[in-house]
Amino acid sequence: MLIAVTGATGFLGRRAVAALTAADHRVRALVMPGEALPTGFGLGMERVEGTLRDAAALDRLVSGADVLVHLAALGVQKRDRDWERMTAVNVVAPLALVEAASRAGVARVVAAGTCLEYTGHGRLPDAAVADAPSCREEDPTEPADPYGATKGAGGLLLRARCRSLGLPCWYLRLAGLYGPGDDPEKLLPAAIRCARARVPFEMTGGEQVRELLHADDAIEAFVAAVSRPAPPDGLVVNVGTGEGLSIAELARRVFRAAGADEGLVRVGTRSYRPGEAHRIVMNVERSADRLGWRARTPLDEGLAAAVAAGG
Repeated sequence: MLIAVTGATGFLGRRAVAALTAADHRVRALVMPGEALPTGFGLGMERVEGTLRDAAALDRLVSGADVLVHLAALGVQKRDRDWERMTAVNVVAPLALVEAASRAGVARVVAAGTCLEYTGHGRLPDAAVADAPSCREEDPTEPADPYGATKGAGGLLLRARCRSLGLPCWYLRLAGLYGPGDDPEKLLPAAIRCARARVPFEMTGGEQVRELLHADDAIEAFVAAVSRPAPPDGLVVNVGTGEGLSIAELARRVFRAAGADEGLVRVGTRSYRPGEAHRIVMNVERSADRLGWRARTPLDEGLAAAVAAGG
């Protein structure tokens, strides 16, 4: 099949291109004009230059494609959290993209969401929230996180527009991702750098409970969705482990994996971010039932590999 991909040069997208190619799919990717790609990246991949705001580029991207995989997003990191830009990329662009896909006769859409769409479930330091039920696919949300808010709005509109166009869609709402090659400014890569250097890692109180998913496992879910007929209603499927641990424990596990002194994890030396959610752990039954997918990488194994790779 010919798979059209957005976000192909990102942390998840690079893995998607490799996995889809390995599965004998042809890949056509939207890349920024003049963007220099790493040596060997996407060997044999067809490249369409343009942006998500470029209607002609979107038409070229999806022309003749069997499936559209939409991974592009903006705002995971604080440096990108400009409301106008996030709204353009996360809310407005997906509408134009699925409309182009519908015109081109694409069979189905596979789009990435985020667990941060669930961040309205509770804020620190409300300890009672720690016992809240796991986030289910149908839970109504009002995300406090700005990235989660724009992704949630964009995902809602994308699914609604797909329904109105009769375009089947999988919407895969991802747990927090990790793995080699991740953004160095994120918490886990920062902890790994400190652990490898045997220097203190300063952090918040670390009571936040998070669910982590290895990026390679996430990609297996996308490959599964690419090959399965999508439901007509834009089904939301949580893609994760269904298991959470505190950020403090995560940091300690990183230091243990590096053979470093856990006492270097300085809990409580930084303040929590305003409105930070206490617990984000998803119900993942639907991923097994509908996609036939389960996460395979044990957390300690994945952390050890990330430490060995330097992040």
